Amino acid sequence: MKKILLSGLFLAAAVVAKAQNAEVDNAEKMVMIGQYAKAKESIDKAAANPKTANQAKTLFLKGKIYGAIALDTAQKNLDYDPVAIAYESLNKAKELDVKKQLDENEMKNAYFNIYAASYNKGIAANNKEDYQTALKEFKFASQVNPQDTSLYLNIGIMAEKLKDNNEAKAAYQKLADMDYNKEPYIYHQLAEIYKAAGDKNAVVATLDKGRKIFPTDNTLMIDEINFYLGEGKSDVIVDKLNKAIASDPTNKTLYFTLGVTYENAKKMDEATAAYKKALEIDPNYFDANYNLGALYYNEAAEIIKKANQLPASKVKEYDAERAKFQKKATEALPYLEKAYEINPKDRNVIISLKEVYARTNQKEKYAKVDAALKALE
Repeated sequence: MKKILLSGLFLAAAVVAKAQNAEVDNAEKMVMIGQYAKAKESIDKAAANPKTANQAKTLFLKGKIYGAIALDTAQKNLDYDPVAIAYESLNKAKELDVKKQLDENEMKNAYFNIYAASYNKGIAANNKEDYQTALKEFKFASQVNPQDTSLYLNIGIMAEKLKDNNEAKAAYQKLADMDYNKEPYIYHQLAEIYKAAGDKNAVVATLDKGRKIFPTDNTLMIDEINFYLGEGKSDVIVDKLNKAIASDPTNKTLYFTLGVTYENAKKMDEATAAYKKALEIDPNYFDANYNLGALYYNEAAEIIKKANQLPASKVKEYDAERAKFQKKATEALPYLEKAYEINPKDRNVIISLKEVYARTNQKEKYAKVDAALKALE
């Protein structure tokens, strides 16, 4: 008799367990056929039942279902946050799955859905200029997928739009720590943030890293030059460049940067020599041609400026200065004309040529570049 009663108890327990797991099984079936609304209804019941609420499978399915709902752009005006619920459920499922019975690939896919849904919400919010929501969504997505560098870039950009330097600094520093090599802007901006905060050591470290990863980026070159010039340390840049040139003597960019450094330090003879060295390596180097031409012309402009300040009685002195101007302006022309040949749509080159032609009375050439400038407007 006792045996019969005992068997009956076991049978009853089995029936109850089966009933409790029925909602989990039904949710799984609904997921398989893409019926996520029905799947949610079943999994919510299973998650509310004390017998199944803390099962790894229940929480995994809940995360998977809510993640799919979050990813469905047709789902609008929900009175709950499917992304947050999905993430919390998956994390709890992983914690409870001590025997590693859940499918690892399915778990990865479920997390990816959460990441993608949050990323998409961030993009949509940015498009609506709701930068606060975009920032929140990108930050959440970065928790789910911390290796996606595009998220930190977006976080930094949103933070900048919100004028939140601390948030932008954290995002860009994260990228720098990851040796981010897709966009030099982050090193420029991070250095600017540190500069504004007065953290000179961080500025140096940021620019050093940025320059190593993007050795030919003009913005970072100028950032580094300006920083050391501001510190009264043009010699530091010159030393850095000369060491780099010693190991890479055919690198035109290094000579160009050296020229810019000397020019900013008002050492025009050294700047001229450096630009000419860059042009020896590559005669079609636009930047070096333009800078050298502009250097000569700026010197010519200073000469004529002083000449125009002479009293009217100083005719001989004026003529002498005028001759010096003509000589220096003539030196500028081949480089500016070469730059124009390389890039005939560059406004700065055209404006510079227009001024030289006007001051040297070359009417036909003046008319040509004047027409070219008007065509760009």
